[in-house]
Amino acid sequence: MAKSVVAVGPPKEAALYFDEVLPMDFSTSLYAQFYSGDKNEIFDPSLHLPIDNMDELVEVLRSLLPNHDDALDYYWRQWRTANWLLTSISISKLGATDSDRLASKFTDGQLDDLLAPGGITYKQLRTLIDQGEFDPRKYSDAQADLIGKIVEDAGFETAPIWDQALSFKPASKSDDVNDIDYALTLKNLKLVDPRAVSWEQLVEFRKDEDSRHALRKFRLSFSENFGGQSQAEIEDRLLSDLYEHEKAANSWGLEFADRSFSLLSTKEGIASTAIGGALGFAVGGPIPLAIGGLLLLGSQIGIEFVKMKRETKMNATKSPFTYLSKMKNL
Repeated sequence: MAKSVVAVGPPKEAALYFDEVLPMDFSTSLYAQFYSGDKNEIFDPSLHLPIDNMDELVEVLRSLLPNHDDALDYYWRQWRTANWLLTSISISKLGATDSDRLASKFTDGQLDDLLAPGGITYKQLRTLIDQGEFDPRKYSDAQADLIGKIVEDAGFETAPIWDQALSFKPASKSDDVNDIDYALTLKNLKLVDPRAVSWEQLVEFRKDEDSRHALRKFRLSFSENFGGQSQAEIEDRLLSDLYEHEKAANSWGLEFADRSFSLLSTKEGIASTAIGGALGFAVGGPIPLAIGGLLLLGSQIGIEFVKMKRETKMNATKSPFTYLSKMKNL
């Protein structure tokens, strides 16, 4: 499995388990600064990049992208892309008088510079709006293309996605089979609580290769194919890796929380993993345990298979895998 990941939304937890993390975090980190009272975990400011401290932001980005001398450049390209989309859509919602009043607040060329990633000027945008030809979906698609270009330029086009921001819902019988993912979830895990880890502490932790390897090993044991090992052997491996995870975290004084950890993919993708294979998740056969069924691993950890439908597509990478992590009972 890859040692790199594209983190959509807060990247802090992904930084515990992957060597390289490309954070696609600008929009949600900005939202988190203003809506810190939101109970949704993805808007917890402690999980997002420290955008209010430039020196710390640079240090964090260099830690997340250790093989990239231009780590900050990828972030600023996101900043420009997000601002362009937000600016153009916000202007489209204003009447002519209010949008001109907004434009007057900018110096010459400043608003056009914000809109430049979309290849449009303020005058051209206003013309489209006045003629009823402005289509926000077109601009959202263009933003996705720009984000895809950033991912490609950074060398993450085949990396899996770590996602806490996208919306998923249980699939229904009427959903198109092409829109369905299979979620393989480990429940009731005692994992490091990312909210209790400062960025300064995390940057130092990432310099400790042995401790970082212990956490990465757990993540790999969840998704790798171990080549024909039995269910009992895989259970022993998972429990052993969880023990090493806990041991490494304790050595750094990291706190724990009850979390679930999911891997989403196609049926073929799940069948290729160690757990999926051990539990008989055959590509051509029935889903084991029935949909939503629970299987205990040892006496503490639950394994669950659920059909899920993505409500929002994230096509920035070519990897068939998406990782999800969530606080229990949030």
